[in-house]
Amino acid sequence: MKKQAQLAFVHRLIIYVWVFALVLALFPLNANPVKHIKELVSSIAVLLLAVTMLAQPVRPGEPYDWRRMPALFLAGAWLLWGLLCALFSEFKMAGVDELRVYITWFLIALFAARVFREPRHVNSLFLAVCGAVFLSSVYGFMQYMGLDIFPWSTRNIEEYRGLPSTYANPNFAGHTLMLTLVVGGSLVMTRSFRWVVVLLVPVAAHLYLTHMRGAPLALAAGCVLLFCAIVVSRYLRVNKELKTAAALGATAVIGIIAILALLPVSKILTGFYVPTDGSLILRYNGYYGAAKMVADDPVLGVGPGNYGREAIAHWTLYEKRWFADQQKRNMRTHCDLLETATESGVPGLALHVALLMALLVRSLSLAFAGGDPDRRRIGYALAVFFLAFTVDGLFGFNLRVPVSGGLFFLMAGVLEGISAPVIFSEPVAQPDKKKKKRITPVEPPPDPETQPRVLSSLMLCGAALFCLVVSAVVLVGEMYYQRGTAARLFIEENPSSPHLGQALKQGEENLLIGRRLVSWDERYSDLLGHIAMLGGKTEEAVGYYTRALASDPHHPHKAANLARAYLSHALRFARDNTSPDYVQVGHLLDEARRLAEQAEVYCGISPYVQDVRWRVTRAEAVLAEEQQQDAIPYWQKVSQQIQEALACGATDIAGTYRALGSAYVKLNQPGRAMEAFSRALELKTEDEMTWSMMETAAHESGNTGTLLNLSYKNYALLAEKLPETENAFIATVRRLAHGWKGLNRASSAAARVVSHGLGKAPGPPETWALLAEIAADRKDPAILCGEARRHASSGKVPVFVKGLCPEQGESPQIGESSRELARLAMQSQGQPAAKDFGGAADFLTMRMAGMTLPPSHEAGIRANLATAYLEAERYAEADRDFAFAIDNLPQKDRGRLLSARARAVEGLGRSEEAMSLVSEAVRLAPNDPIVQLTYARLLRGGERFDEAVFAYTAAINSLPDKTPLKAQAQRELESMRARQNLSATKLEL
Repeated sequence: MKKQAQLAFVHRLIIYVWVFALVLALFPLNANPVKHIKELVSSIAVLLLAVTMLAQPVRPGEPYDWRRMPALFLAGAWLLWGLLCALFSEFKMAGVDELRVYITWFLIALFAARVFREPRHVNSLFLAVCGAVFLSSVYGFMQYMGLDIFPWSTRNIEEYRGLPSTYANPNFAGHTLMLTLVVGGSLVMTRSFRWVVVLLVPVAAHLYLTHMRGAPLALAAGCVLLFCAIVVSRYLRVNKELKTAAALGATAVIGIIAILALLPVSKILTGFYVPTDGSLILRYNGYYGAAKMVADDPVLGVGPGNYGREAIAHWTLYEKRWFADQQKRNMRTHCDLLETATESGVPGLALHVALLMALLVRSLSLAFAGGDPDRRRIGYALAVFFLAFTVDGLFGFNLRVPVSGGLFFLMAGVLEGISAPVIFSEPVAQPDKKKKKRITPVEPPPDPETQPRVLSSLMLCGAALFCLVVSAVVLVGEMYYQRGTAARLFIEENPSSPHLGQALKQGEENLLIGRRLVSWDERYSDLLGHIAMLGGKTEEAVGYYTRALASDPHHPHKAANLARAYLSHALRFARDNTSPDYVQVGHLLDEARRLAEQAEVYCGISPYVQDVRWRVTRAEAVLAEEQQQDAIPYWQKVSQQIQEALACGATDIAGTYRALGSAYVKLNQPGRAMEAFSRALELKTEDEMTWSMMETAAHESGNTGTLLNLSYKNYALLAEKLPETENAFIATVRRLAHGWKGLNRASSAAARVVSHGLGKAPGPPETWALLAEIAADRKDPAILCGEARRHASSGKVPVFVKGLCPEQGESPQIGESSRELARLAMQSQGQPAAKDFGGAADFLTMRMAGMTLPPSHEAGIRANLATAYLEAERYAEADRDFAFAIDNLPQKDRGRLLSARARAVEGLGRSEEAMSLVSEAVRLAPNDPIVQLTYARLLRGGERFDEAVFAYTAAINSLPDKTPLKAQAQRELESMRARQNLSATKLEL
């Protein structure tokens, strides 16, 4: 007996330590710092209990042997039925993983039933619970005062302000705090533990600050039961079974009367019989959907842990709207009994209810048994505990939360232990109450025919080891998931970082390891898909998103993610092929459309789903245009879908209006396009792409008034914020000038706008170039030169303007101006300013008229002008001036000039002549990297990829390191090689 008593002491000590670890454990390396670490410490505790018991197995009939445990028998039956439901569900491993947590707690309950046989042991356990929760409440008040040292990522949201403490959520905290007040109240009823009230005060304050509504109701229900039980015990002279029934019946009647009395009061105060704030309405809708789930599968349910996956198919319109607005879904029903019914059917619900009733009956039977007053007190406390837990679970999911769920199973085991009779080897006299002598069990003589329970101990060890291994695997998997999340955040926040490739690789590697460990969790594949999309790996993203959708088949955003991946893959497939395979592109778009429609079925009002939907249709419209098919029906559908997306609240409203305007342009409705573009620009005035589209629509419709009106508003706003808004201001000045030129080319309004703009920001050379273009159009040099004289003292007149507009008595510096103009044009390659410098070249050409210059000098000027025209994509003028320069400049300059002229000729569509010119340039200047790069680009355009590779390589090797041109050449080479590989793969297939 001594060894068994020592082992029982060790087991109680392990359970006390486990209670503290369960309540206080936090782990910062997981996205959820509470759930998985608390599950792991529970598994460790169970394994320690099982291994120590295997070292000293109990014999049948010994004092610390298990007795009849009806409540735990029902708990075991409930878990076995849940396991059966999991094995017959669609997502078996998810169900087993959910049950693994309950099995861990159930095993702890078995050990608690063995070692908590005396009131003093139970009092010590209650004290451990109060002490652990007291410490967690102290930490909660540290959060309240801003002294939290834990790196919570939720500090700026409402949940953190509810003091989640070590529970991660104020509601989860409330479940445990409420139960702690019950067991603490039991201790306060004894003289030696009155001081525990000091621990309960901060616990009660913490519960108040969580603003949890279910806890007061649960405590009130517990108090009613306690009152009824005491009254029945004192005044009803019947057996304990009838007393139990009477106490429960009276509590139920009082509860019903209270509810019926409160309903009209609520109606008078709020206009509704029940509370109707947003979160409760969401729960009511969830209850309705859960009830439909039970009706659809009343026997086996959907399997443990699968409610969140399957509930989407039963969402009400309110739940869909909440998901669309909040981008969240309820993974629980917020009603334990209803969730049990959805996951394990009506039989599982019956077992769950039977377990709760058995615990209440057993607790009250202990309270009504008579004899030891300490046992009766514990019986009352446990009855209040289980009723409060049950009522609280009607409005939440406290059984499925690490701390409150663990305490529930622990107290179930304690109830079975304290209810079991103690076996003595010989009669023991009743102690004198004044001496408070403790009754100590005495070991009976060993029975040589009984064998130790080795097999059952081995089975417990096996179950505990299984729980520990799975808990550890899940925890490690969560660590890898957190690393993948960190990589994704880094990529999104630093898209131009030089470490981008490394971050993509590390994120993918970590998530793949995590997915191998936790293969049933769809979050890993979903995040892998996100990272693949960020890295441009659309084909890999399709595979990842497909697996994520298979594990969460009704999630609208997972279907939309996969549709987006198919869409991106189709666009990339078409872009990377010189001659796209339209059949393959069409197949990819068909898959994208099918998935977008699937997402629409489950939540068609989601802005993200709507966004993907119209983008897929727009891609189909473009595909129809590429195949010379009638695309008008597609564009009509695009415009309709975009309007539906805007009605749902588009994610990017400005971008969506811009897309709507583009669709109207395709439908030849420039007026409606202008209206859509205007709405987009009201929301995002700095979007140059939208301004450009609106300019085009304005000129096509002849309605430049709207464009000018918006531009003037934008001009005024930007002028107030100079110089921070200089680039946008210049673009607006350019737009106004072009708008006025479109209305009346001879009007002086364009010149006045630019002149006024120079008064606000005289520094940018492109604004001066724009004024030079206007002066050339009107053939009036005074427009530019007069403005230059007005700003001469500011020192901000560009060099090329000074050379064209010399001060009185000086000669124009045409050569210097042309060189500066060519330099500025090359710097602005591919930007709107390049066209402005092309206009300035017109002014310089006008100034040259009538001048007699040496041929070589004129050729140099014309070469510079040709460069400006080339960057402005005015290929005819560039070809003309390059031809003159080539004929009149020395032989050493001809190589680069020929390659530049080849670009102009290629732009005019004369590819053979361009190739001839650039070949001659390569012959004359084989080591010139610019010539080689032009040669490579023309070879690539002619699909002479093998030769282009050599030309690109020669150019890259000759260009200086860390220059933008070298980086661009490398990107072009990599893109061409990828296209070659894709073409080769298609041929193999």
